[in-house]
Amino acid sequence: MSEIATKFPDLGYLLSVKGSAFEAVMGSEWAGKHAEIPLFQPPDAVGRLLERNQLEVSEIRAAMELFLSDARVFDDGSDAVDSVRSAYRELYLRLVPDFWNELEARLQGSFDNPEAHRRAAILGLSMFPTDPWKDPHSSKIWFAAGWASGQLKDLARAENYLEQSLALAPLDVLTLGELATLRLEQGRSEDGAALLNRVLELDPNNLLGLCNFAALYIQTGVADKARPYLERAKAIAPEDHFLKHLLGKLPPYDGVNAAG
Repeated sequence: MSEIATKFPDLGYLLSVKGSAFEAVMGSEWAGKHAEIPLFQPPDAVGRLLERNQLEVSEIRAAMELFLSDARVFDDGSDAVDSVRSAYRELYLRLVPDFWNELEARLQGSFDNPEAHRRAAILGLSMFPTDPWKDPHSSKIWFAAGWASGQLKDLARAENYLEQSLALAPLDVLTLGELATLRLEQGRSEDGAALLNRVLELDPNNLLGLCNFAALYIQTGVADKARPYLERAKAIAPEDHFLKHLLGKLPPYDGVNAAG
């Protein structure tokens, strides 16, 4: 277990389970299987814990969440990390029996806070009852982690998470569109266009897909090819801000201003 504290020095503090609140919650048999376990706390909390030598249940939960929702820890994949994750999963569900309903509410309530949204999604993947890399039911949580990572400009993680979501749900238009947007931001125009084609094949009236295709053509200097996509988008949502922005970038057409 000390390996984890070494890997993540900003998180780890090694605690003996025997006689601790862990044992009080889970019982001596569980404690016997986990002789010591990293307790993840902000550095300023460690001193208070040492002085008190006792934990509240709320502190145990916060400690586990700090570990289970950390993208670095989730991506690590080592046996040591998986061992702690397994131990925490059992304990966490004992403390939070309504976890999945609570997680859904946290995801829905954190769209304006990408860091909180990603932490909630990573927590869900860490706690997933089956293998999240294989179970299609986890695809929406992978998408949430990918979308939030993109908002945080953590593009490598965004790509990995969105690709995993797409691997589990290859016809999901939302994931295809988000991954297309990411590809375009990365300057991978051909890959982005291929994904946009798939979006519009599945959903011809997909507003983001239409606008992204138009944006791609405008950026590459062939604005005339953008017009049909923008006309279709205008018929669907004439007041959309992204659409209006793109219309304003078109040159006048047949003597009429494109934005009008």
